[in-house]
Amino acid sequence: MSRGARRVSKTAARAAVTAAVLALLLAAIAVIAVHQGKWKRDPPEGRPVVVTAVLSEAPPNMRLPKSLIPDRYRVYLQVHLDSKASNVTRETFTFSGNSTVKFKCTEATAWIYIHCKDLNVTFLRAMDEKQSTVEVKNVTVKKDESNFLEIELRDTLRANETYYLITAFSGPLVHDSAGLYIIEYRENEGSQRYLATSHMQPTDARKVFPCFDEPHMKAVFEVTIIHRKDTIALTNAAQKAQAEINIEDEAWLITEFFPTQHMSTYLLAFTVFNYEAKMTDYGRYTWGPPEAIVAGHADYAHRISGQILKFFEDHYDMKYPLPKLGQSFCNAMENWGLVMYNKKAILYEEGVSTTTEKENIAAVIAHELAHQWFGNLVTMKWWNDLWLNEAFATYYSYLGVDGVEPAWNFKDLIISNEVQYMLQFESLDSSRPIIKEEDEVQSPEDIAEQFDIITYKKATNDSNKNIQVAEMMESWTKQEGYPVITINTSSGEVSQRHFLLNQSAEQNLTWHVPIKVMKSGLREVKLDLMQYSPLTVSKPTYKSREEEWILANVNSTGYYRVNYDLENWRRLVMQLETQHQEIPVISRGQLIDDAFNLAVARQINFTLALDTTKFLRKETEFIPWNSAIKSFQYLKHLLDFTEVSSPMKVGFIKENYQDVYYWRVSLSSCCFCRYNQINAVTLACSNDVTKCHKMATDAFNKLEKNPDSEWIHPNLKRRIYCTAIAAGGEKEWDFAWEMFQNTKSMTEKKDLLSALACTKQTSLLKRYLEYSLDPDKIKKSDFFSIIQFIATNADGQQLAWDFIQSKWEYIIQTYEEEEVPVIDLIHGVTQRFSSEAKLEELRQFLKNQGEEAIPSVVWALESAIESTQFNIQWVQENKQNFLDWFHRESVAH
Repeated sequence: MSRGARRVSKTAARAAVTAAVLALLLAAIAVIAVHQGKWKRDPPEGRPVVVTAVLSEAPPNMRLPKSLIPDRYRVYLQVHLDSKASNVTRETFTFSGNSTVKFKCTEATAWIYIHCKDLNVTFLRAMDEKQSTVEVKNVTVKKDESNFLEIELRDTLRANETYYLITAFSGPLVHDSAGLYIIEYRENEGSQRYLATSHMQPTDARKVFPCFDEPHMKAVFEVTIIHRKDTIALTNAAQKAQAEINIEDEAWLITEFFPTQHMSTYLLAFTVFNYEAKMTDYGRYTWGPPEAIVAGHADYAHRISGQILKFFEDHYDMKYPLPKLGQSFCNAMENWGLVMYNKKAILYEEGVSTTTEKENIAAVIAHELAHQWFGNLVTMKWWNDLWLNEAFATYYSYLGVDGVEPAWNFKDLIISNEVQYMLQFESLDSSRPIIKEEDEVQSPEDIAEQFDIITYKKATNDSNKNIQVAEMMESWTKQEGYPVITINTSSGEVSQRHFLLNQSAEQNLTWHVPIKVMKSGLREVKLDLMQYSPLTVSKPTYKSREEEWILANVNSTGYYRVNYDLENWRRLVMQLETQHQEIPVISRGQLIDDAFNLAVARQINFTLALDTTKFLRKETEFIPWNSAIKSFQYLKHLLDFTEVSSPMKVGFIKENYQDVYYWRVSLSSCCFCRYNQINAVTLACSNDVTKCHKMATDAFNKLEKNPDSEWIHPNLKRRIYCTAIAAGGEKEWDFAWEMFQNTKSMTEKKDLLSALACTKQTSLLKRYLEYSLDPDKIKKSDFFSIIQFIATNADGQQLAWDFIQSKWEYIIQTYEEEEVPVIDLIHGVTQRFSSEAKLEELRQFLKNQGEEAIPSVVWALESAIESTQFNIQWVQENKQNFLDWFHRESVAH
């Protein structure tokens, strides 16, 4: 471009910016005037519009009428936040603004229904396309679960015509992680800072401005944010123009953004902060605290996000549809064009963060970026189909990471992380179908209930393209739970039944079940489909010859468990002991997982389940070991306080780990090798293998002498710290506490937070519990973690339980908004209860809750009572069998 052309281009650009600034200035004056109560234009004919708040019962149908369809919003927001605590005023934690929504009337109506929650609506006007006022008769804010702003008109809106609704409003900025809210944080030097950010999903856009807040009511959003001069404002779209303005002797900025894509309200995002950015030329920015950006802690997330985005573009054969992708460390949400992540889950510190954390960062980014297609570009009509968003994003998080880091074999982790996890979860009598009918999901509470692990995890399973997918899937999406397929290899009979640990709660449910089958000596895998009926069939596919074994659900491609006749189980166990590689690696893990869960459900004997693990002495693959470790962890929890505990450690775990616990092998090798190494060291040290204890205490002693040394690999720090603190006394604990106070690394803080709970000294555990109540020592957000860490320590379980009971009123008052962590706390502290004494304590604690008890707490305690009853019976039934098996195996080896 010539110099003259550049001058013309700059002149035109300045003219365009000047025009935009004038428009923004007028808009800003309007916003400020509304906020200060100085709006001069009265409602039509001088009649004031009075907005009345009405307490009422929610209507039976809480969906918006179909008579009005939004097309475009023009939103102005003034965020009064000052990011520096020293300048806090009474208006610091508020916002105000105005919004104009253009909508089409599809059916004649004299009512406008729009969502509005916790907003002070100070102005409202309806107009037709010719800018003529549509007279308002009455405005009511419904104080019920509908969150309706109900506008009754004196005139009727005509079908197929366009109208506008203008509102002005103000609202609070609070710490509720819903709508537009604030986050407090400290910079490295300790200065208190604030930022404003948003989280609209699923029903909180209505807390920021009146809107048609349903996912199918997509629209274009044009946003302008007025914010203090020392801050940066962002939204989904790129910045269009910016101007400075003086308001009451303070410098403010007016930032205007380009229009967004046609999108749902729940994907809209705003943030105002003083972060800095890692940038890439083609519109990709990663925002974070200045010290994190400067230190390079966002570099990995920034780089891997670009690679994953490119992978998805190639995989879908569809370009990312926006000109900009911003990423910010605020919360966790797939907002279109401004993705947000939890800061703890996304920062990577080379030499400090573990390789597992590195892999998790990639998976979280892949999940949220998959949403840019699944959810953002293509959106479910209503929240009962949320699984289409989340389950696909969960599946593609594995595919995305595998696409950019193929050496990790990350996609294979979906079996242990998702499938086995969900199979265990849904074996309890507390599951639900993936899909509910639309009319079953009405209120915000109903919608919030859809955001559970069923939605996120269950739907990530394989299906064969030769099967009528729609017909097959209905049995899986509209029914809760899953089946156990039982195969009798002598007769060839195969049957199915609903699988639950508590068999008395089983329902008469059936599924379309795709079954992949292989036989000993044959690598060929055959696919069969078990239909609804009859429930039991006999086929040659499932009949074996003498000494021939049959393996079903090869590589866990189906969502179910498999049981066999005793003879086939014995043949599979023999194959594992003699030449385990003949059985695919994922199936080796699946056999262990199935066997232990079938044993818990009393469908096979526990000694048979234990026999499936004997081949592990020769196993080097991660997936089988991981299945076994999870299974033995369950046993350890229940048997820790019985005479089985010692032979379980001495007779089996130590024996198996003598040759594989060594930690000085290459830590940069394959993903599963690293996981194996971490598991090996963890199990060896936690079960008192002498060499492992010595390795850990020697390493910790060297660290005490030279705190600046970095020779302990991050992957092993947590276990080494824990082992040394457990073996040591007050000196070791105090040194670890000092490290916790001084480190600026979040990874190091997490490791130490866990390790401090490993001490065997009661006085130190009591001190730690008291520290958890002091926000100057322990962050409020870490309270629940500390209690659960202490509860997993056999020496701390009773202390944690006593502490919860004595501090219960404080816990409920302090964390009344954090329902899920409270429920998790109850579960975490009581999961090992297996005595009549603990059962009675639980019953009394539930009784003490009284008539004002929180329903979710009552449910959690009732579940804990049920689990404890099960544990008591389980230990009584199985303790002697375990004792005999471990003694027998100890003698044999």
